[in-house]
Amino acid sequence: MAEKPTYNELERRVRALEKEALEREKAERALEESEERFRSLVEDAPFAMSIMRPDRTFEYFNPKFIEIFGYTLDDLPTKDVWFQKAYPDEAYRKEVVAVWTRDSIEEFRIGEVKPRIFTVTCKDGEEKTIHFRAVLQKDGRQFITYEDITARARMEEALRQSEEGYKSLYRESKRAGELHRSLLNSSADAVVIYDLEGKAQDISPAFTELFGWTMEEIAGKRIPFVPDSEREATMSVIQDIVESGRPCRNFETKRTTRDGRVLHVSISASRYLDDEGSPAGMLSMLRDISERKRLEAQLLQAHKMEAIGTLAGGISHDFNNILQVISGYTQILLMSSDPTHSDHAKLEAIDRAAQRGSDLTKRMLIFSRKVEAELRPVDLNQTILQVARLLERTIPRMIRIEMDLARDLNVINADPLQLEQIMMNLGVNARDAMPEGGVLTFKTANRVLGEAYCRAHVGAREGDHVELVVSDTGQGMGEEVQEHIFEPFFTTKETGKGTGLGLAMVYGIVKNHGGYVTFNSLPGHGTAFQIFFPALKTYGEAPGVELRKVEDIPGGRERVLVVDDEKPLLEMLEELLIRFGYDPVLAESGERAIEILSSAKEKIDLVILDLSMPGMGGYRCLQEMIRIDPGLKVLIASGYSANRRVRDLLRSRAAGFIAKPYHYHDMLKKIREFLDEKRQGPGKEAES
Repeated sequence: MAEKPTYNELERRVRALEKEALEREKAERALEESEERFRSLVEDAPFAMSIMRPDRTFEYFNPKFIEIFGYTLDDLPTKDVWFQKAYPDEAYRKEVVAVWTRDSIEEFRIGEVKPRIFTVTCKDGEEKTIHFRAVLQKDGRQFITYEDITARARMEEALRQSEEGYKSLYRESKRAGELHRSLLNSSADAVVIYDLEGKAQDISPAFTELFGWTMEEIAGKRIPFVPDSEREATMSVIQDIVESGRPCRNFETKRTTRDGRVLHVSISASRYLDDEGSPAGMLSMLRDISERKRLEAQLLQAHKMEAIGTLAGGISHDFNNILQVISGYTQILLMSSDPTHSDHAKLEAIDRAAQRGSDLTKRMLIFSRKVEAELRPVDLNQTILQVARLLERTIPRMIRIEMDLARDLNVINADPLQLEQIMMNLGVNARDAMPEGGVLTFKTANRVLGEAYCRAHVGAREGDHVELVVSDTGQGMGEEVQEHIFEPFFTTKETGKGTGLGLAMVYGIVKNHGGYVTFNSLPGHGTAFQIFFPALKTYGEAPGVELRKVEDIPGGRERVLVVDDEKPLLEMLEELLIRFGYDPVLAESGERAIEILSSAKEKIDLVILDLSMPGMGGYRCLQEMIRIDPGLKVLIASGYSANRRVRDLLRSRAAGFIAKPYHYHDMLKKIREFLDEKRQGPGKEAES
């Protein structure tokens, strides 16, 4: 029989649990702060925004929407109500509805932007010219942005009228020229006046400020600022304006500045006539929309990552159930298997593979934010060796991996999987920075951060630390890149080749571990990331794998209700419980569990409950079972970690929590602990 833990051992475990709870609370606060930053991105956006569900009901208006139009969600519950109030004139409303209906019938690709301009009547009766942009999401929702361009539309009309009579008015009166110059000087947008050959005749001061060219440099010349990728679309728009006379509004494209920067711009242009009424040239207004495009891209990226995270979490939950069945039956077979038989080693190999699959699902759950850091004493050197072996198989052979690991390295309190994620992200970034080959180095050392260092490095804390340096001999980074290196969605890679989350996740994981991260980089001379993890106050070997013996596992005769929607998992647990003397009762849904509990002739001693089930689900099932039997003990088994909602249930009602996939030894031990605690009378609820 195993020896009972001493008082000191129990006290040490309690302190460790308290420390772990504190670290998890810190991680939760960091997650809430991250979510708040995304909310503020929408709340503080400089343009109005709404989200519409597939059933044409509005889900959200940001503050700018209410500021521009005066309407709230209570005023506009559906898109049909919006059409009635925003377009009170019936004829104009039919025209608007026809445009949106045509868009819905035509091919509307996911992520495609549909721009439209209409005159909208606000709640106070004021009419405003609004530029709409609608983006369809995969789940059928539409993100719609609204830009108030009323003042700009009036300016365009004034400029158009001015330029139509530009030449004749100038000959008749100097005042006309002064009016023309005043309009150019007062325009916040860049203005260019072209002749029919596309040569610049005049520009506004705002054009010089935005693009860099002066009138002296480009007078009578074609402005060399149209990228090759935009040339065909630009020529098509110009041809239509000159030939048809129809003005172009809010043509979104790109233009290059004098110093080589590429800007996203919105162009509105119209044709002007000479004294005889013949086309004489074109007036073009350009607005820099680079910042707006960046914000829109971040919103779309955030929505995409949220959807991917939800998908990863759902897949991981189902995969955990599959792994639990594989691992459970394998462990049952191992109990009866002769260790000397050749099949015994094969069963052990299957069990190890299931454990590796469990580690993979944990990685996916970390990404989907369905699991928290599992902190424990870790030898950082051992983790580096494991990551190095993996990187050697995934990075090109012309990149050499070197290690300089301290022999007396202190132990840190960390999540090994998240440490691996840090080093893999840094390793992959280093690989991309060395396309022609180079050296990737991992270095560790014990460090003491003093007051002077912490004063010069905001966020660093005094005390003993373990230092990890990951460096490469690659291309390095310039100052502009370094300023944004840890920002979410910032990437220097081509579109589609990087999410911009790698270094942001490194920063977040280090902070959640109470650490500090910094870097040094110089173009052409490589990059070195320096990470400090707090060292544990008491040192010792990192815990090894506990040897489990079948004879050490206690059984029982109690009645156990198992609730899970996965039938193979139910059957596996049934066989396990019977093998150890228990009387299992199975329920494939929460509804069936309530029926069994309500009509049971024999008392249910313990319930093993999965929270993620169809129908009434695990949470409602638990509440109803507690209502029927307030003293009922419930063991929650889930592929997700014990989040705040689960912990509240643990403290107030349920017996405890065990994460899937679990080892049969851990499950049986947990069952026995809770049943024995119940017989001894009420006490402190156990948590795990």
